[in-house]
Amino acid sequence: MVHPILVENGRVIDPHTGEDVVRDVFMEGGILAEVPENIPADIEVVDAGGLIVCPGFWDIHVHLREPGAEESETIATGTLAAARGGFTTVVAMPNTTPVIDTPEQVAYVMEVARAAGHARVWTTAAITRGRGGVILAPLAELADAGAVAFTDDGCTVPTVGLMREAMQEARRLDRPIMDHAQDSVLERQGVMHEGKASRTAGLPGIPSHAEVSIVQRDVDLARETGCAVHIQHLTAAESLPIISVAKESGARVTAEVTPHHLSLADVDIDPANADYKMNPP
Repeated sequence: MVHPILVENGRVIDPHTGEDVVRDVFMEGGILAEVPENIPADIEVVDAGGLIVCPGFWDIHVHLREPGAEESETIATGTLAAARGGFTTVVAMPNTTPVIDTPEQVAYVMEVARAAGHARVWTTAAITRGRGGVILAPLAELADAGAVAFTDDGCTVPTVGLMREAMQEARRLDRPIMDHAQDSVLERQGVMHEGKASRTAGLPGIPSHAEVSIVQRDVDLARETGCAVHIQHLTAAESLPIISVAKESGARVTAEVTPHHLSLADVDIDPANADYKMNPP
């Protein structure tokens, strides 16, 4: 049984209405309601003084590591961390072991999430079998099983023809494509961003063009196919105008950026500390 909850003195922020005011919030049966004149006897009171009360956050790019790497994270521990940070919905990436590229794997993640999750979990599925970039995964079956998007996150679909085919099918299924935009050949040649810092450190670099060229390819294909395309973990300044122009022209293109790519650059890297090694760089 869910007891009524009264959250008192919180700073209520509602992006939908633009509200930003200190007031009480009442919930009954898990649903927001007007604060009653007569407070129920069994109510739970939470003092939110100095805190923000707002709709739950979403994170559309998380790695729950299950199945296959439970020593790093599980669906239970990952969603508990999400909930404690105010995230009520997360979208899980498919680069697990095995890869989420079958309806059975999609069903597994959703079943475990329902049983052990502390936040709502939506799962993506791979674009290609095994994220190998050769054969399309059964996108229709994956969508039917509950996959909300397709991505080979961690890998880039290497050829224009295969990505075009994937976008055409995703458009038919009304599912977005999310892409790790990085030329795999150029990526393999380096370990950090190519520039003055990489040359000073004597380390092989990955040029911005490795990202920019794939962003341009994906944007062009989004225009052609009408597919919704989301560029993952953007890093290069040169990618921004490509995406801006695409959005202004009506293409269904979005992008994301990570906190560490916003707060750190190649000049901050300690070449002796492997914790700085990121992909993309």
